[in-house]
Amino acid sequence: MPYRFFASPLARKFYFTVALFAVSAIIGYRTTQGALGPEAGEDVLRAFADLVGAIGDRGPLALMTLIFLNNAIKALAVVLLGFSLGLVPFIYVVVNGLVVGLAIGTVSARVGPGPVLMGILPHGIIEVPAFLLAAALGFQVGGAVFRRIIGREASPGKELRNGLGIYFKFILPALLIASAIEAFITPAIVGTTI
Repeated sequence: MPYRFFASPLARKFYFTVALFAVSAIIGYRTTQGALGPEAGEDVLRAFADLVGAIGDRGPLALMTLIFLNNAIKALAVVLLGFSLGLVPFIYVVVNGLVVGLAIGTVSARVGPGPVLMGILPHGIIEVPAFLLAAALGFQVGGAVFRRIIGREASPGKELRNGLGIYFKFILPALLIASAIEAFITPAIVGTTI
């Protein structure tokens, strides 16, 4: 997968997914900078804090397990639901980009950008690309379904099998590592920067 990936059809879908996520995150962030102000993301943060608080009281291992299972199920669903002609992966990427942008804008207004980046980067540098790759795989499946519908040669089943292989070989381990970092390391880093 190393060098051939960068010129493959999957790579083009991955680049599109990265761009879509980035634009959505910028829109979410800009929402907190405009007339709505940082309050625009308060409900998102409150819901997240309630969930993490309820689980976090059980310790970092329980938090890691919850994060991993949540992320693994969502990433798998995005790959499988590529059969929606890519609509579900598209919505997933846009919504997650908006939420990330809202959260960054809202928290940055409170504590500044440094602690926000320290809270996101350690696990996000692994987690976000894994999610975006899952969405790109969903787009790959959706593209095959579309080609089949219009009568062109395509094998959605083969694309799904290939996608699941990548999911189990690359995405799932990445999400496990990211969840461990998010549960065990990120709290220590955030605690020292706030």
